[in-house]
Amino acid sequence: MGAKLAFFFTMSKIVVLEVVEGWRPKVLELYGRTEEAARIDVEKVKEWFRKQPHLPELPVDELIERFLITNKFHVEAVKSKLDVYFSVRTLLPEFYGHGPCGERVRSVTQTVYLVPLPKPTAAFSRIICFKLKDANVEKFDVIDTLGYLMNIIEVRLREDFCLSDIYIYDLQGTTIGHVLKISPTILKKMNYLMEKLYKISIEGIHIINAPTFIESAVAMFSKYFKEKIMSRVQTHQNLESLHEAVPKCYLPSDLGGTQKSLLEYQEIWKMKLIQLKPLLEHLQALRVNEELRPVKLPENEFLGINVTTLYSTSITHRSN
Repeated sequence: MGAKLAFFFTMSKIVVLEVVEGWRPKVLELYGRTEEAARIDVEKVKEWFRKQPHLPELPVDELIERFLITNKFHVEAVKSKLDVYFSVRTLLPEFYGHGPCGERVRSVTQTVYLVPLPKPTAAFSRIICFKLKDANVEKFDVIDTLGYLMNIIEVRLREDFCLSDIYIYDLQGTTIGHVLKISPTILKKMNYLMEKLYKISIEGIHIINAPTFIESAVAMFSKYFKEKIMSRVQTHQNLESLHEAVPKCYLPSDLGGTQKSLLEYQEIWKMKLIQLKPLLEHLQALRVNEELRPVKLPENEFLGINVTTLYSTSITHRSN
């Protein structure tokens, strides 16, 4: 028996991500697809899923299409990515299962701003801002922050159709202690999720209020991320320089922009995630049945992890 039909959930009316008007025909044209061709591609993926007894459910059309877009409508690549989308919940349990109403998520939102901004650029890019809310290094938890990011990504996979990301890091208050909490193992896993699973295309990485050790930090990150990504890192000495790269019309008031503050956007995102609690809890419970996988994954397929051993000995991580 193939994968079950995906959990049905009507997305909340709270709009956290605006969409460029007329985006769909432009994106389809960009990748040489018609509406009918895109529909057929979705059906091809669904038909493949129905023949995969190890996968827990059949994804909804919107999720499949999002993966098709990020993978330039390469159907075989999408099959592989969606397999990993479900498998990674057991492979990296520390990043998944962070309920939107739990203490771990509340702690994250009290410590940092991690906010995708609602207004996309004309080039179909989504701007994501990061800034410390509380500079106390003891309160900064990298794993919980990434777990919170995974919840945000689940929303974006269903509601966002931007083709690339622009990251803005306001590093005011950041110390070497914050950076040292990001271990090489975490960097490897971050790189895998960004490049191999979610296929995030990065248009730019902009740093403002950089500490004196920023060059050393960037050098550390460059060991784990592609040169193409690291070449897009720009450090700005002031807001005027940032505005030359990212116009004020897209930015929050915290960064001298004309939009709402990061605090206001963070509160909207908190409400969004709370309303999506049924969906997120459903996703927490999904597990691949590795014993039913038609073609077994080779050892070290995923970050050097012996997948078969992992599935037989894994402990499910849960958070309240």
